[in-house]
Amino acid sequence: MTSITDTLEGLAKSAAVIFLGSVIGRIIGLFGEAIIVRSLAPGQFGHIALTYTIVSSCGSVALLGVPEGVTRLLSSETNSKNQLKILKSGYLICIFSGILSAITIYFLRYRISAVMNDEYLQHYIVLFLPYLLIFPLANVSFAALRAQKRSFDAVISKNLGARVLALFSLGILLAVGLPSFGAAVYWVSVPFFLALLATRFVNHDFNVCSVIDEKITQSAILKLWSFSWPLAFGSMIFLLLSNLDILMIGYFLEPSSVGYYRAIQPLRQLPTFVLTAFTFFYLPVATEHFVNNRTSELNSLYRVSTKWIILVTFPPILVFALFSSSVVQVFFTAEYLPAAPVLSILTAGLFFRAIVGLDGDMVKAIDRPRIELVSALIGMTANFLLNIMLIPRLGIIGAAVATVIGYFIYNMVEVSAIYYYTGIHPFALKNLKPIVPTLGVAVALMHMTSGIDLGALGLVIVGILISIAQIISLVLTHSVEEADLFLIEKAEKQLGRNFTWVKSTLENFSG
Repeated sequence: MTSITDTLEGLAKSAAVIFLGSVIGRIIGLFGEAIIVRSLAPGQFGHIALTYTIVSSCGSVALLGVPEGVTRLLSSETNSKNQLKILKSGYLICIFSGILSAITIYFLRYRISAVMNDEYLQHYIVLFLPYLLIFPLANVSFAALRAQKRSFDAVISKNLGARVLALFSLGILLAVGLPSFGAAVYWVSVPFFLALLATRFVNHDFNVCSVIDEKITQSAILKLWSFSWPLAFGSMIFLLLSNLDILMIGYFLEPSSVGYYRAIQPLRQLPTFVLTAFTFFYLPVATEHFVNNRTSELNSLYRVSTKWIILVTFPPILVFALFSSSVVQVFFTAEYLPAAPVLSILTAGLFFRAIVGLDGDMVKAIDRPRIELVSALIGMTANFLLNIMLIPRLGIIGAAVATVIGYFIYNMVEVSAIYYYTGIHPFALKNLKPIVPTLGVAVALMHMTSGIDLGALGLVIVGILISIAQIISLVLTHSVEEADLFLIEKAEKQLGRNFTWVKSTLENFSG
């Protein structure tokens, strides 16, 4: 078996595990947030959602790019002693940054409340302070699992265990009539339980006592920091790009607008949903290909993974973008219908992130983390300027448009830089041809159901029909490649089934 087929097999297995875990985890997470939204009026939800956005942004900044650095350096390091030093350096940096960020935001809470013109923020910020201490540590432990390519343990710790336990905590507090406090505890509990579970799994390969006892050196910390600092600044800017819309809605508009916009945040992540399934395994494998100068394999890995991401992502994107009113009513009740146009704009516009594939992991794999910094800065600047112009005029719809354009610029700069340094890009005609007929089918279904409240069952039926159309389009547009047939062969071995007729059909229509 060749290197690239080995890689594709590993990627497929990992992606399947992560994807299944992500589906279940996202469903649990969406269920939790839907319960929170349904238990609070838009204004109430707006207050606590704005607080969470501020604190979680600070928590992500407190990562300082260290988890990505830990994954990257552990993947390229074979000496166990050096791996322990890298891991301990990651923990130490994040402990320091977490404490510093918690102290800073605590003393600035009154100022933040005044700037955002929301008196409730100063009280809610105190509830969220534990998040800043826990979140960085949880992500370092999870980074170590990524480096070891331990997909199953990652799913258990992040997608299942942490979310189920956090949902249980939320249920207890809702039962005693504390919905606002329950929302805060829920969002803090997710990284808390992730830290507990991921660290337990890390202990299997990196004994925690050994990590603690390992003598740390200045050179180990500097090595990790030298790789991580561009990612740190890039992450800060990327976070502004991700959360600037909510922050500026909170600044320009009333809390209910924040509530409408924040309610659909879990749904707007749909374009990157499949990306997260691939990214766990992709970075360490892509790093190995780059370190060993296997450029052709890296190019194939990038292009083929992008194709799978596009094909799997497109059907649900169409459901959420074209049937957004029904989606909002199913998840959040008719009270949140003003958010439906925003959901359509964000899910459709952010689909471009799926089209460019795992560009963020590519810049880390090719050891060019500064690309992330520059591209995020350009995208964030565009987003900021557009938010200033559009939010006062168009409200939350203006924020959605600004976000889509900002991400488009960010991704295009990043992909252009990858191509400049490596000659690799994710674009291929066979990646895009199958989505054209599928779009036509989806638009036809939208017109046929116009004015009808589909409900949950109707949305499921529409989703199934669009998915079938996507599979048929893949065949009719002759977009099947050797890599696709290879995956079917692997599925035969894994499932113990005979898919000869499927392979024969696809081979007849392959280009």
